[in-house]
Amino acid sequence: MSDETEQPANETPSEEPVASEETIVPSPTLSLVLPSPLSTLEVLRKCLKILVIFGGIGFWVSLRSLARHTLPHILIMDGTFEFQEVRDAIPIPHLVAWNHDVIQWMLRIERLDGGPLLFAILGSLLLLVFQTIKILNPTFRIFSLAQSPVKDAQIGTSTLVLNQTVIQKLVLIFIRTMLPACAIWLLCTLFETRQPLLSYLIRWLAVGITFWVGFHREGMAGDFRQLEFQSIEESAHRLLLRGALFGAGAFLLQFNTYGLPSPDKMQLYHTLGTFHKGFWNQIATPYLLSGMGGMASIGLLMFAIGGFRLRRNQSIALSLLPIVMLVFLVTAKRGQSIEAFAKKRDINQATLAAIPVPYSTDRPMPAAGVPDGIAAGEQLLRALNIPRPTRETNPLLFFFPNTTAIAMQEHYTEDGLPTDSSTEHAVTDFLKQRNYETALSWVAFKHLFNIGAVNFDITTSLRYCIESLAKYPHVGQTMPVIRTMLFYCSASKENIAIIDQLADENQFICNDRPSLRMLGDLYVRVGEVQKALKWYRRADMPKTFLERIQKQKPMFHNGRVYGKFMLNGKPLAGMKVGVYPLRLNGLPIDIEPELVHTSEEMMGALFYSPRFPRFHPRPYSLRWVSAGTTTNANGEFTLENLTEGEYQVVVALPSSVSLNPPFDTKLQVKNQPRALIIGYSLPNRPVGTVEITAPLKPDKLKWEKVSGEKPATDKEPLRDRD
Repeated sequence: MSDETEQPANETPSEEPVASEETIVPSPTLSLVLPSPLSTLEVLRKCLKILVIFGGIGFWVSLRSLARHTLPHILIMDGTFEFQEVRDAIPIPHLVAWNHDVIQWMLRIERLDGGPLLFAILGSLLLLVFQTIKILNPTFRIFSLAQSPVKDAQIGTSTLVLNQTVIQKLVLIFIRTMLPACAIWLLCTLFETRQPLLSYLIRWLAVGITFWVGFHREGMAGDFRQLEFQSIEESAHRLLLRGALFGAGAFLLQFNTYGLPSPDKMQLYHTLGTFHKGFWNQIATPYLLSGMGGMASIGLLMFAIGGFRLRRNQSIALSLLPIVMLVFLVTAKRGQSIEAFAKKRDINQATLAAIPVPYSTDRPMPAAGVPDGIAAGEQLLRALNIPRPTRETNPLLFFFPNTTAIAMQEHYTEDGLPTDSSTEHAVTDFLKQRNYETALSWVAFKHLFNIGAVNFDITTSLRYCIESLAKYPHVGQTMPVIRTMLFYCSASKENIAIIDQLADENQFICNDRPSLRMLGDLYVRVGEVQKALKWYRRADMPKTFLERIQKQKPMFHNGRVYGKFMLNGKPLAGMKVGVYPLRLNGLPIDIEPELVHTSEEMMGALFYSPRFPRFHPRPYSLRWVSAGTTTNANGEFTLENLTEGEYQVVVALPSSVSLNPPFDTKLQVKNQPRALIIGYSLPNRPVGTVEITAPLKPDKLKWEKVSGEKPATDKEPLRDRD
């Protein structure tokens, strides 16, 4: 009898090895099992992953291109962080109140270069390639979890291991498939300029076929855990067809992606005014959505055509999403043409020829790229279909010590437009119809501004300034003017309401302390102390300063000037009367010197142009009128709400009066108004009855009876003066 214990005949010794700490046992998840088709939840989960990866990379690439394309039209690209046309120490409209954090972030992306840029590009490419292979072949896993059993324990620890077989096979497939694809890609560059569409189509077809033949589960890769290549003799036709189908679909999506505006189109944006957030959103929103949606659709198309374990109805449903995206892109691209953009915004050869200073990103200047002048005014006249201005003039009288000066007011503007207030509604309706996006917006705004100026109505001019800044800003030209005007206008309820609009943070933003203080100074000037204190506190003004504002008497703002004008013994009815400042209290230091020459500018004492020779002031010069009104049937007038300071009276005479500027001996004035000082001690300043004697022009009807022919009228169509 043997010493060894005999085992039953039907039993065999156990050959199972004993697990040790050094032994790595592959995870059961590595074994390939062909389960049932994907559930709807699993499909949605994979789609979400594709949207995040493909869409995220598309968004990043599009954002960098957008930053490089648009930042030179927003910032002064000289190494500083300064915005074009935006000044400090003044509230700025919301449309140009750029988010500094977003712009700095975009600037960092735009300036990304060298190693960081290379790292970002390689990382994005690898992520796209790995996700693409993962979609086509679920056996592709660079890392996997393996269990390392612990001795005498039933539960092991999970370890992340690198699948060397997968990496080795991936490199071999890259060499066999990607090198030919890269060669085809480079060959396409030879005829890219002549046949760009064919070049891009061939490239996408090569990409699609390469991925399907090389990496698909039925392609060369087969099971990535096995180093051997899989034969594709039986599946080659299917792989070629599906790869080509994907390449063609991806080409259509990429070709119809909403592109960035060309440099010529970006120049056209500047014909509309300051490049603002509204224009940026018009460019950025469709471009970013298109870039993100296009890339995401390419990923979904790949999943629909080559996704593993998809039911047919799931593939069809997934294919609909890229098709819908393609329809959207094609539709959006139709309105992207430069021709459609220009036609909608009154941009043509005539308006482009009316640009006096072309816009340049290297040297951006206010008003650069904007149509202006007579040629632009001519285009607005045609668009509005309003009568042309005439040569008719009327005298303006300026009352100085011991003399009365004369200036002749023309009935047309610097742009050759009529100053008739009846054209105001036609211009405002034109701007509304164009949604305030037109190359003629600057001349339209100047026309509206000048209508207020020639009628001594500063409130109208200010109102259109605020409207322009809020809806179609020309910031560099408008903001300095409105700031100055608000410091010398009357303290009427209408003007205070305009200051309230400037202080409305839904329309304007104060980016710095001086702009906050400016609003406080404006409110102090018109007697709104409580509103002023609110803005002074926000400007962090010292406590002693706030106490002084609270204790001192408010600045006087209830001045009143009244009187009566007679012309040749009759009341001067229906004519404009106003006052303009010589000296004012409460002005910023930089505005005080401007008042020294108000009389000279109002009279047009300096030559401006052949259309406005000396003593023929252009309408813009009359903006200095602080308050104006129209005489009643008795020739009486009253001007109210004047702030403390010294003013001079100006009055307009009918065009029937014949006078020669700047002085005419035929003009006689009795009780001539003097300079008026207004303040708490002199709140009301009567000027009495001013009697004017002046010759009238000959009656045109009598001319016709005597001569038998029509005389040369002073209402002949406007022509340039030689």
